[in-house]
Amino acid sequence: MVLSTAFAYDTEKYGTGVEELGRTTQYTVPVVVQRSRILRTRAKFDMPWSCTFEVDVDDEVIDQSQLLEWLDIAGRQIGLGDWRPEKSGMFGRFTESDIERVDSAEVRHGMA
Repeated sequence: MVLSTAFAYDTEKYGTGVEELGRTTQYTVPVVVQRSRILRTRAKFDMPWSCTFEVDVDDEVIDQSQLLEWLDIAGRQIGLGDWRPEKSGMFGRFTESDIERVDSAEVRHGMA
């Protein structure tokens, strides 16, 4: 399995496959699940990191200012990943740095 190219990361340092990350012990930590201690392996990306994603929004229901406000709140208070603020962690916070609006007609045109 190859890691998603939506994430910008150092492939020389981290490799390009899940197997490579799994063999690196610094990404494996013990966690408690239903009173049992098990090992969990997660990817860790040094700062700065980024990802690209798309949000499908009905403009008649949600305007862009609402969406930007929700993304801001989610990035500060909820976060991404296992150790995000919502789960009493201190990682996974994010900010939106660049939003590109794509009309649905353009998206439909680009799809085969």
